[in-house]
Amino acid sequence: MNDAAEIVDALRAVVATKGLSSNEVNDLLKEGMKAGLARIYGPTVQAEITINEQSGGVDILVLRRVVDDVQDSASEISLVEARWDDEGFEVGDVME
Repeated sequence: MNDAAEIVDALRAVVATKGLSSNEVNDLLKEGMKAGLARIYGPTVQAEITINEQSGGVDILVLRRVVDDVQDSASEISLVEARWDDEGFEVGDVME
């Protein structure tokens, strides 16, 4: 069995044994992942987390606003640094 299938099976088992809905389990997983991201990036980190219940896949996008002068590296990125990734970024854009 592959890792994704094991994740899907484990989530289904939690739903069945704990009496939680799949949405509640997904929300708990997302909260845990956001807490982990906060430990890595800082408490102001902004992230979008998507859990695919069919495949077991997880997509995590850390979002940072493009600014001239970085005050909070957890939620901001300098225009110069953002343009290393894509020259089209402007101040105020959100980088994924």
